Amino acid sequence: MLRGIGFDLSGPRATDPPLALAARLNDIAVTYAVEAYRQSLASDRQVAAAAASIARLAGEILIGTGFDPDSFAGEIIDELGAGGLWAFAAKDGHENGAVAVRTALESVHSLRRWAAALEARALSLARADSSTPSRTPDIAFAHLLANLTETYFNWSGRTPGVSVTHGTGISGGPLVRFIKGVTDHLANLGLDVSRTEDAIATAWRRLPDMDKLKF
Repeated sequence: MLRGIGFDLSGPRATDPPLALAARLNDIAVTYAVEAYRQSLASDRQVAAAAASIARLAGEILIGTGFDPDSFAGEIIDELGAGGLWAFAAKDGHENGAVAVRTALESVHSLRRWAAALEARALSLARADSSTPSRTPDIAFAHLLANLTETYFNWSGRTPGVSVTHGTGISGGPLVRFIKGVTDHLANLGLDVSRTEDAIATAWRRLPDMDKLKF
């Protein structure tokens, strides 16, 4: 997956064969792909909001047709029954339009209950998440940088760091070039991970406790 990124990691610690480095980079790439996918999924609060909308709309349907949204007690409103929904259900091929409509509304009632349960669970998870310290917004990319930094040190023996070119202000250095080579290669494989040197350097400097890491 990561053959030919074109970066030399030879150094005092580079005693393992190249295949070991390739395998490590491959593991890092797979980890990033999984974390980026999970990160792209809807948050618990978004799930809760969507579930609440479903429950509300289902309740409005039940009330509008003459049924209690909680107990499902009631009868369909006369204007919607014979000559209305029943007739259209029969026209759709149902032998008994009244039974077909009631069955459909029972499904709406069940959907409302399920959505309400989903909203409650999602809100509980969201509250649990809010009790933990805030994390780097792009946590998948932060993990990728941290893993690549560790790999860079382990295989090169060089202390990780970011330099700035005098006169241009452009960030660079061996670590940035290494990360840029890997991320560009991942981008060619279809992962949305390509960044400029400055973007890599900025994200690297923002890694939690990066200044406290001991290499």
